[in-house]
Amino acid sequence: MKEVFISYSSKDKEIAEIVCSYLEQHHISCWVAYRDIVIGEPYAREIIRGIKETSIVVVLFSHNSNASENVLNEVDQAFRLERTIIPFKLEKTEMSDELKYYLSRRQWIDAYTDYMEELPTLESCCRNTLGKVDVNTATQLAEPQWAKYLSLEQKVALQKIIDDLIEVEGGTFTMGATQEQIRDAYEWEKPVHKVVLSNFYITRHLITQEIWSAIMPFNPSINKDGKNFPVENLTWDECQEFIKTINEMTGLFFKLPTEAQWEFAAKGGNRNRGSKYSGGNCAKDVAWYDDNSDNRTHPVGRKRTNELGLYDMSGNVWEWCSDWYDVYDSQIVTDPVGAASGTRKVLRGGCANTAISSCRVSYRIGRNLKYKDGFLGFRLVL
Repeated sequence: MKEVFISYSSKDKEIAEIVCSYLEQHHISCWVAYRDIVIGEPYAREIIRGIKETSIVVVLFSHNSNASENVLNEVDQAFRLERTIIPFKLEKTEMSDELKYYLSRRQWIDAYTDYMEELPTLESCCRNTLGKVDVNTATQLAEPQWAKYLSLEQKVALQKIIDDLIEVEGGTFTMGATQEQIRDAYEWEKPVHKVVLSNFYITRHLITQEIWSAIMPFNPSINKDGKNFPVENLTWDECQEFIKTINEMTGLFFKLPTEAQWEFAAKGGNRNRGSKYSGGNCAKDVAWYDDNSDNRTHPVGRKRTNELGLYDMSGNVWEWCSDWYDVYDSQIVTDPVGAASGTRKVLRGGCANTAISSCRVSYRIGRNLKYKDGFLGFRLVL
């Protein structure tokens, strides 16, 4: 379930994306029309569903939304459903009489000077309304005596990892080549089988070169065009060395995702809409692959997210998982961790120099622990 519905004019979509991204980076899940409307479903019915699913409606108020019939209808529905309404004022614009009826007695957040500076205020209002503890407080870096010797760069990198975590609510899902995958699926994506997973946290983004370089003494990446590019050209063992280091620094227990965790998250968790790729059926909107990438990696977070707000689960770089590669079994399993031993570790997600079919959410391959190339990276779970 989402927590905050964002009401906005289509002309303010770019601001809505920034607001959504900020709240979700701070572990407040959002419902936004541009991402969460189920394709093919009636628009009005989807909007009502979104408002019913959430507790708070944030209205991005501008001259555009002031003239928007859709925004007025969304505010009306929020009023009828007795949702908390938080107007976020982007401009000094006189309210229309219709909106004034609903909003005149609400506490406004005046953000017309610089709305970016008021995003922490919005986050705090939402958090207080939800009665939600700040995840950053709940997962404070546990500083042993030697932590004072960490550099500022290292502390910033570690906090970025923690801030990037999204909680994935556990559930039961069908793993493998489900119906939308069948046409392109290979035998090693079968048989489909039920998997039960507990809650876990996963990073919204791939680990970047900026974060890696702050923690480790070397940057193995081939494409070093910028700090927000994914770190790549990593063996499985090198990923483990990074994870061991940050766990010692933080007192937390980061890991590579299991293959089941990875696929559940890539499919959108309990919000799974049955898409072929992570985030939709149109690959160019959600993934970097051979036909649109110029055969190079790209900065993280440039494509559309999936239902959970995760970026680059399809394409850009392959992602190491913790499991040994093995054939599937048809039996239902709970929190599987893969085979006890093997010769290859699982890779998922496809990459910027592979065909589009490799970016499907059920596609899987295996590589030995020493394998590395410029299109192979990772993300973390907790």
